Amino acid sequence: HSQNSDIYAWIYVPGTNIDYPILQHPEDKSYYLNHNIDGSEGYPGCIYTQNVNKKDWTDPNTVIYGHNMNNGSMFHDLHKFEDAVFFDETQYLYIYTPERTLVYEIFASYPFSYIDLIMCFDYSTPEALLVYFDGIWTNRSMTSHFRDSVVLYGDSRIITMSTCIGGQPDMRYLVQAVLLNPEAK
Repeated sequence: HSQNSDIYAWIYVPGTNIDYPILQHPEDKSYYLNHNIDGSEGYPGCIYTQNVNKKDWTDPNTVIYGHNMNNGSMFHDLHKFEDAVFFDETQYLYIYTPERTLVYEIFASYPFSYIDLIMCFDYSTPEALLVYFDGIWTNRSMTSHFRDSVVLYGDSRIITMSTCIGGQPDMRYLVQAVLLNPEAK
């Protein structure tokens, strides 16, 4: 945080190189897409959330973005979840904040269109959220995986990690996880 005051959390996904601070710019929702942690412009950018998401992790869906860097950094390792064995063996991820450690269970990984997940879906009521959750399970492809044992409710809170798919500029690879300990201290 002393290096950049826009850092507000840290993400760690075991079995991957994903072990980074999470940033959010107060005014420019996509600032860290093309700005580094020191504020310089260019790649690799940072792992970040848009300012439409609250920083307290209470939104129904917090979307976390990161580039798919060829050198294996940033969110490149989200593509490991395309492998069924890796998906099955990697069940949890962690978000660290100054106040608490949040534990998430990974329940889905799949390619999806390049749309704004926050603006294009309704999360305003438990019923609307359940409609969105039901739609997740329909994203079947050769690189899609789902943990069928996970049950999502109208008050569940999820994160969606999003990165590019090489050679497919209109697509993103998503990995989603549900918060297991919303009351964590």
